[in-house]
Amino acid sequence: MSLISLIEKKLETLSPASFQKLSDAYLDRFRDWPLQSWGTMIGEDKDKIGVPDAYCQLPDGRFVLVAYTTANKGLLKKLEGDLADCITRTKDMIAPAQVERICLVFNRKVSPENSVALLESAKAAGYKLELINIDVLTRMVHKYPPLAAELISLDLGRGQLLQGPEFIEAYGRQPGATSLNHSLYGRAQEQEELLLKLASANVVLVSGPAGVGKTQLVVTTCQAYCDSAPATRQLYYIYDKKSADFVKELRFMMAPGKEVLIVADDANRVSPYLTVLLAEQRVHPPGALKIIATVRDYAREFVKDLLKQASYAEEVELKPLAKEHITALLNAEPYNIFNSQYVSRILELSEGRPRLAIMVASVAKKKQTLSTLHSVADIYDSYFGPILTELEAKQNADLLRVAALIHFFRVVQQEDGLDEQINNVFGIAPDTFWECTRVLHDAELVEMHEDRIVRSSDQILGNFIFYKAFFGPKRLLAYDSLLLGFFSQWNRRVTDTITGVINDFDYEALKPRIKPALVAWFKQPDIEDKVRWQFYRTFWPYLRLEIISHAQEYLDALPWPEQPATAYVVHTSNNPPFVRESAVLEALESICKHPVEEQANAIMLVVELAAKLPEQFNKALTLLSTLCSFNTQEYNRYQPGLHTLTTTFEVLQTIADDPLQGAFARWLLQHITPSALATSFQGVHTTRGQNGISICCYEVPFFEDVKDWRQMLWMQFGALCKLDPTITVRMFEGYLAPKGGLWARHEGEYLQDWQRWDTQFTIPLLTSLLSPENFTHAKLVNRYYYWLERRLSIPEMQALKALFTSTAYRLYDLVVFDQPFVRRANRTFMRYYGDEGVKFLLERLAPFAYKKLASYKRLFEQLLQIYQTVDNREQAQIRASVHIILHEVIERQRSLGIEVLMHVMNTGNPFAALPWMALKHLASEEYHFGYQLVEKQEFQEQKAWIRLYLQHLSPELANDYWLNELYQLMKLGMTHYYFGNLTVYEPLTSNLYPELLTLALNYAEKAEHPVQIHYGFIEDYSQYFSSENLDSLKRLYAWQSRHQDYFDHEGVQLERIIKLDPDHLFTYVRGQTDQNAFPSRYESRKLHFLWQSGYYYQYLLQIIEELTVSYIRDEEEYIAKAFFPIPKDQSEKQHQEAFIAVALAHFQQNKKVLKLLFSIIREQMPDKLIDYLGQLLSLNDDADLLKKLRIFPSSRTAGSSWVPVHQQDQQVWESVLRLIETQPKRSASLLRYKSFVLQQISILEKQIDEEYARNFASPY
Repeated sequence: MSLISLIEKKLETLSPASFQKLSDAYLDRFRDWPLQSWGTMIGEDKDKIGVPDAYCQLPDGRFVLVAYTTANKGLLKKLEGDLADCITRTKDMIAPAQVERICLVFNRKVSPENSVALLESAKAAGYKLELINIDVLTRMVHKYPPLAAELISLDLGRGQLLQGPEFIEAYGRQPGATSLNHSLYGRAQEQEELLLKLASANVVLVSGPAGVGKTQLVVTTCQAYCDSAPATRQLYYIYDKKSADFVKELRFMMAPGKEVLIVADDANRVSPYLTVLLAEQRVHPPGALKIIATVRDYAREFVKDLLKQASYAEEVELKPLAKEHITALLNAEPYNIFNSQYVSRILELSEGRPRLAIMVASVAKKKQTLSTLHSVADIYDSYFGPILTELEAKQNADLLRVAALIHFFRVVQQEDGLDEQINNVFGIAPDTFWECTRVLHDAELVEMHEDRIVRSSDQILGNFIFYKAFFGPKRLLAYDSLLLGFFSQWNRRVTDTITGVINDFDYEALKPRIKPALVAWFKQPDIEDKVRWQFYRTFWPYLRLEIISHAQEYLDALPWPEQPATAYVVHTSNNPPFVRESAVLEALESICKHPVEEQANAIMLVVELAAKLPEQFNKALTLLSTLCSFNTQEYNRYQPGLHTLTTTFEVLQTIADDPLQGAFARWLLQHITPSALATSFQGVHTTRGQNGISICCYEVPFFEDVKDWRQMLWMQFGALCKLDPTITVRMFEGYLAPKGGLWARHEGEYLQDWQRWDTQFTIPLLTSLLSPENFTHAKLVNRYYYWLERRLSIPEMQALKALFTSTAYRLYDLVVFDQPFVRRANRTFMRYYGDEGVKFLLERLAPFAYKKLASYKRLFEQLLQIYQTVDNREQAQIRASVHIILHEVIERQRSLGIEVLMHVMNTGNPFAALPWMALKHLASEEYHFGYQLVEKQEFQEQKAWIRLYLQHLSPELANDYWLNELYQLMKLGMTHYYFGNLTVYEPLTSNLYPELLTLALNYAEKAEHPVQIHYGFIEDYSQYFSSENLDSLKRLYAWQSRHQDYFDHEGVQLERIIKLDPDHLFTYVRGQTDQNAFPSRYESRKLHFLWQSGYYYQYLLQIIEELTVSYIRDEEEYIAKAFFPIPKDQSEKQHQEAFIAVALAHFQQNKKVLKLLFSIIREQMPDKLIDYLGQLLSLNDDADLLKKLRIFPSSRTAGSSWVPVHQQDQQVWESVLRLIETQPKRSASLLRYKSFVLQQISILEKQIDEEYARNFASPY
């Protein structure tokens, strides 16, 4: 019997009273009519006479009148009588206009003609009539079976599949749940993605952390998906009744042409349902039954493993919401929270989780005080109170105790013995502990894996439970027992939990509850100093006086150093040497960072520690610099908001006046003050998550109180410079380019305001402390001007710049053409060796087109003074300018140019210039004379000058004399060997380049200093080498491989040698396998030329065989990458694959070679692994060999879990198993290999289970 027939048969046999009660319920559900029954007796299954049988009043004031009948014979007359009664017996009390409709409900059918007659009769009397027959009722029952099951015992299932409204209502009744009736914020992209995947996939998994809105997204999106085709799509939600027996119910809902969506919320908790659903899905056509599962990220891999049996599954991953979306939620109804401080605190507490944002926003709106959000006990009470009430209702005091301990340890495993330690400290027996964890798991307060591992599920809820158990009014657990039993081993968790409690609950209220436990801990005998300082660092808010006293005692025992302050080296590198931070400094740091009474004392002790422990100097300096950096969070939270910054500077200023410590404090201030004047600071603060940090940017606001603080900085800045004017330039350079790396910068919304405001201090300081005639001073003033000019125009600064234009600076300004902060529209100078760059520099340096040698002497003398004071980058620009100056003068006036060149040589070429254009011009006339000039005396880069000169020999002068001069130069040795532009010498000898190369190598191989040889020599000049002098090319290749990084990365130069001598390929490979030949044995050189044809197959077969003798296990990856590079094109790919096939056939009985070949296959062509294994099985099915083939990569990374890797390996072994099954011959050896493969699959299955457990047990 079909489902429809079953429902109809049941409806036909109902008594009048049962029929009316059932119909009342369905009309209430589907029509939203709150009917009042007039035709049934209260509390009994009997009907009574009443007209109408039921009625209701709609929101607009009109009435619906309902009459029921179960008559079979004389149905038409009964319906006509019911209609007449509804009209005549109510019209005196209810006018026709007040009746929205009359509804006749019956469990039979009437003909169309009779239906029309009844409708016309009602219309004539002025009423609207609706007929609800057995067909309409059947559809209602079919669509929502639970009412029929409850009222008339019609078993259409167990009510485990709910429709949207019922699920939302049931979800909202869960303790701690937030309503699903909120609008969806910030999930447009995910919603679109989910809609697309619903349309195409059979299963969609929605994953993400707790509280990010997975259920809300699914409810909203799935309803929209079904609403777009309501006639063919139905949506249901699993309602967990602890027994996944809902197949009957599900099958009732399935129908041809229909699409049923089933949502499994928190799929890992209803995994039996999911398994049944997946099995049922396979017996229906694709698309008929779609499954949508949500899962928290901790159980994602477990559920994904279940879903592997689905034919087509997709995933939508949810991340925490961005701040702007949480803000939009807070701004909207019903919260309307716009206050920035409220919003900021809620953003901090929620961490992108809308569930928590709603929780906090509800309390904030109710309490209307910001302080509520800093001491969040009320928030937690209102949100989690029902959960704790439910726990207490179970009348088991151990539940809350166990929940608090699970939160403390984060993870407890039955195998680790921690439950026994808990028993020893708190008296909770292991059996009791694990019984409680199961109850807590069922209540969704903790998460369990395989009934043997338990972990805390929600950080905020766990924090609240921990607070209630250890510090609440009832205090179920003793905190001193926790400290005495677990601090030494679990000090990190003690720190995490107490920090969370202090941050979330009233600090002062906690003090009397925590202090006794601290006192008890200190009563222990023989506490190690290291552990004591850890304890101080953890509980610093309650032990500030003790920390100060103990630190002072420690430092008093150390002598004050005699070294000068400048002996303390300040590390400016981004990678300073590692120094472990002093435990004393770590404990003092927490006090220093908070505006507490002891803050100033702690800062003074940090200064003293920095002086007395030089190895801690830079760490202390970093801390002090941080304390002097603007912090928006502190500024908004504390009053006054600049307390820490002003306290730190006041302490340093006080110490600066001390006769003993003053110099050291001033040295600190010199390095702290400039960076403190930045306008933007990058900060790092901890978040509520485990080990979580957040990087943020704090912009210094242009407020009055901040101006006062900044004025204090400038006064200190000026005082330091006036006391020691020699540091002024360094201080100002630190202000323009803060030395704090990424954390201190000049940027942000208020930058221009602060730049302008600062000039009231900077201009007077620069004017009074700097000399316009001093080059370094002029350079600083001009740099400051350009820095300001990028955004501002300040007349006073323009006037100051006009003063600081010394001769040396004007010269510097011309020859250094790419200065910091200077804006230039034309950037051609960046290519100053190209034609455009030369033209730019010639125009720029035109003022130096002198007519007398004396002028050039003065110029170079002045330039040298500048050259010796600037950095390497600016020195390179000066060299380029000297090159252009020499080029210009010798081309304009040859005789004067020669004199200038001679002067540069006579003074030793102090700029190390390489004036190749000037030398080219010099060589164009009187070649012998010019050569004598550059050869006769020593100067910097003389050999390079001679080399540049010799390359400009004219062809008519070419003879053996000049060739010998070139040989002699190469023999004497050079730093850079370059062989370009020597074509003029080629007619003089057939072995020019081989001979030059030999000379270069002879020198380079013996040189104790770095030598560079023409990088692309082999590629450029190999055509000049014959078999007789090919060895020098091979020598060069070996030498460059040893001395030049990334030499011949693509193997182009090696290819040139191999083409000249194919047998050298063996030499090359043997050199690679010689452990003493190269620092690393197998290079990443890409030998693509091996695979341009099949020419090298025979060579490679011999090489592969030799490698099995010389290579060490685990080097297969390097061999594979060297000899089998990723193909550049399809042709290379085909040649590599063809060679492997040839090699397998050739070495079918050579076990060592076969193992190496499969290692190569595994690394470079894993997609062909099964194909080649199939070829090998047909040639050699030796089980011992097959077992030793390493078919997985030698090294892999797995991200957060190894499960996907193990699953991929499992799939490979399953492919191998299928391959074995297809073999035409099955020898005993092959069967042994099959057993081995099955064993590997089993091992991987176990490893997957173990990895799931490890992932679950990870505390973070």
